[in-house]
Parts: sequence; C-alpha cells; structure tokens
Amino acid sequence: MRRTIFIAALLSAAATIAIAQQATAPQGGRGAARTPNPNIRLPPFAPSTAQVTYGDTCAACHGTGLDNGPKARSLFNADYLADRSDDEIAAAIQKGWPAAGMPSFAGKINDALAHQIVYYLRIQAGRLNTRRITMPDPNGMVIKSAGQTFKLDVLAAGLDVPWGMAFLPGGKQALVTERAGRLRILDLATNTLSAPIKGTPETFVRQDGGYLDVAIHPDYAKNGWVYMAYVDVLPGVTPLPGSHRAPVAAPPTMTVIVRGHIKDGQWVDNQELFRAAPEVYTTNSDHYGLRFLFDKQNNFYWTLGDRHYFHDAQDLSKVTGKVHRVTDTGKPAPGNPFINTQGADPTIWSYGHRNPEGLAFNPVDGHLWETEHGPTGGDEVNVIKKGANYGWGVISHGIEPGIMEISHEGMEEPKTFFNPSIGPGGITFYSGNRYPKWKNNLFVTGMVGQKLIRMVVKKDEIVQQETLLDHVGRVRDIVQGPDGYLYILLQNPTGTPESSGIAAGDAGMVVRLVPVSKE
Repeated sequence: MRRTIFIAALLSAAATIAIAQQATAPQGGRGAARTPNPNIRLPPFAPSTAQVTYGDTCAACHGTGLDNGPKARSLFNADYLADRSDDEIAAAIQKGWPAAGMPSFAGKINDALAHQIVYYLRIQAGRLNTRRITMPDPNGMVIKSAGQTFKLDVLAAGLDVPWGMAFLPGGKQALVTERAGRLRILDLATNTLSAPIKGTPETFVRQDGGYLDVAIHPDYAKNGWVYMAYVDVLPGVTPLPGSHRAPVAAPPTMTVIVRGHIKDGQWVDNQELFRAAPEVYTTNSDHYGLRFLFDKQNNFYWTLGDRHYFHDAQDLSKVTGKVHRVTDTGKPAPGNPFINTQGADPTIWSYGHRNPEGLAFNPVDGHLWETEHGPTGGDEVNVIKKGANYGWGVISHGIEPGIMEISHEGMEEPKTFFNPSIGPGGITFYSGNRYPKWKNNLFVTGMVGQKLIRMVVKKDEIVQQETLLDHVGRVRDIVQGPDGYLYILLQNPTGTPESSGIAAGDAGMVVRLVPVSKE
C-alpha cells in the first residue's frame, strides 16, 4: 500500500453551525424576513465510530499521541504503520496479543470496524506527523525519477486557483479557468495570459465554489464550442454579504454546465447543458465535482459530487454522486445504462461516487478511469464500468459517520485508495513520446497531499506507483499538450508556511514538465 502524508479535513462543528444558521438566514437581501428555505437540507454530523471505539478501547493503553501510551507503544508511530499492512493491523486488533496482556477484541470489533480503526490510525498519524515547511520556488526545479529526469518550467504565475485547462487547436494557446471566476487564454509562445474573457457567467466563489473545469468540443476547429462548469446560487436567492475571512452562512448552490463561443474576447451564444432542480441545491460549498471528458464518438462525460448527501449517490433518481454521459448538446446519450429505467436519471453512466474530480481514458484499451475524494481518508482510483455501483453511501475505505462497510456484494471496489487523503484532482494517461518510459502510465494529482503520482497500469490493475512531486504545492490538474509535454496546474505560495499560506489565491501556476535527460 502506498502511504501519503497529509489528511483531508473533517467537517468542523463550526461549519455545521453555519449551515444550520442558513436555514433561517434572510434569502431576499439584508432586510428580508427570516423564513426557512425549503430547498435547504442539513447533512448529519457525528464523531466516527472508529475514533470513538479507539478512545474507548485502545487509548488507555496506547495513548492518543506520538508518545507511547501508559502500557503500550503508540499506534500512531509512522514506522509502525509503514511496516504493517491494513489487514495485519486489523487482525492484531481482533486477535489481540495475549502474551503482552492485550486481550482479543473479536467479540466487540468486527472486521469492518477493525479496518476503519486502522484507517483512523493512518489518518491521525498523518495529522500528528505534519511539519511546517517552506514551499520552494518550483521554476527550474529538477526532479530525478524512475526512467525520466525532468525539470519544472513555470509558464504563467499569479493565477487565482487555476482549476481546468484545455488546449486549443494547433497547441499554441490554452484555455485556463480560475476558480475566482475568470476564464483566460494562455499564449504558449509568449507565456502570457490574456485579460479575462468578458461576459462569462457570474459564479458563487467560496471554498470549492467558483469556476471549475473547461473543455473544447472535439470538432472545435469547425464549431468553436467551449464547455465550462461553474457554481451558481439558487435562482431567486440573494447571498448574504461576507468575505473569505469572515464568511456568513452559504446560500444554496449547485454546479451548472454551459457551452458557448469566444469571439473578440467575449463569451457569446451561452447555452445551459445542465442545471439541477431547485431541491438539489444545498448550502454546502463543496462536493461540486466536476471533470469533463469527451470520447471518440463525441459523447460528453462529466462528474458530479454527492453534495454531502451520501445516500443520494445510491439513488438513481438523483443526479448527485454520479458520472454522467450525454451527447455534445447535453441530451442523454444513446446506450446509457439507465435510459429506459423508470424513475432513473437517463444521463447516469455510473453511480455511488462521492466527489469525483478526475477522468481519463486508457489509450491501450479505452477503459475509463476515475479518481474521487474519500471522506476522511479513502481517496479512490477506479475503473468505471457502464452502469456499475461504486459503493459510496454504503462502503468506504475512509472514515464517515454512518458508513461501516468496506465491501458489499454488487459494489465495485477501488483499484487503490489513499489513507491519509491526497485530495485527488485531474488525471491523465500519457500517450506521447517526450517521456518514452512513461508511455501509457496514469498520472494522478493530489491537492491535500501536494503530490503528482505516476502509476503503471496492466490490465486494469495498478502494478507500480511512484511519487514524482511531493510538497511543491497543491497539484490540481494534469493535461497532455499537443506538443507531447505534460502540463500541471499548481497552487504554490512560494516561501510561505504551508499550514497558513497554502490557500493563497494568487499563487497559482501553469507548469510544464520538461525532460532534461534520457535514462
């Protein structure tokens, strides 16, 4: 199992209070009456069973920190966890160690709970072992990796959380979205960014809200269609005033997908391809998805998060927690698995997802791969099959109150998972010739873990992993350019302690990976 360093944050009690306050917050402006909004749903919040069980059963002997406990070693020790598999630690919890005075807990802790305790140990260990470090300037940094040495070439900096990137025909320009609500054109000949495209849709910017992914139609040279996703406030609701530092409770929001043309620096011919029903809007400012992908038949895939309602990911009548497949005009694609299922949303391709933000086709066999954020721990890499159920809402390799199973009949399990979380973003399979020994490898980005991971894939299995970048900044997306180079979107507040400055809005960069030797 591959280990990572940082963890995904728990939903805080303060956030829960803020969500609850929104239920009675003014919806028509500062002076509006305080009436409940019927479209708002409040997510459950409770301590994880694994954490409670550890505290009740294990902490008295093993302690709660990195120091050894009163009677036994710390189970959060990084070396202890690295030297043992999840199954070995779970078995030790159940069987005990009578010779050392540790009784068996098999009658109290079943296999699923034992594994969840292991996930808690790894996640908490990542938190306890976190160190404050200073981010290096990535420009010119040389990385020696297996099969390829490369350097980081910063092409554009000063972006406000770059989210998605799409190359225009010819490969000399690329579209880049900034989560703050801007769409720009990057000129790769001069490494300059255009002014923001005018007339693009207004968006709600907070936490994960804002502009998301961008893509161009496969026949862009003929039709000029640009596809974009953004977060929108429920029509008719006026957000309360606030700021990033002192936010008020969020209004109900949801992902919207549009397409349009760019003419003379203006967004024109805007068409909505997806807008959810009002009852789907929620006051959470995350779990929006959203990643785009076209196939060779011009079918359009896009992902949507569960919006913190994990049961909806199992409900085929709900659009959330799904991978969708539509035509290039947004209609259900012929051959979709549930297109003739009564009550099901006809655009669903697969379901049981939490918050998927990575999609890529394997060039070897055409299989669709996906990454998604786990709850606390349990980030996943999956092979997506038509009509398959990926279990969220019922199973997880992370920690989520109310989910106690790690496998279930009829539900797909991930090809790999990460505890602690890496916060996976965009992914791609490399099909070019610039890095010969990386041919057909899968590249996975990590935001929380600040990683770029290379995976060797054989027959739908991950047989090798290598971390290429580690703690250079939050890596959100990776795209192969027409020139055969790999490009990443990086969030790097140079010279700032990560614990306080990693979210700096203007520290976003477009970076090219340039080979410097052949090995």
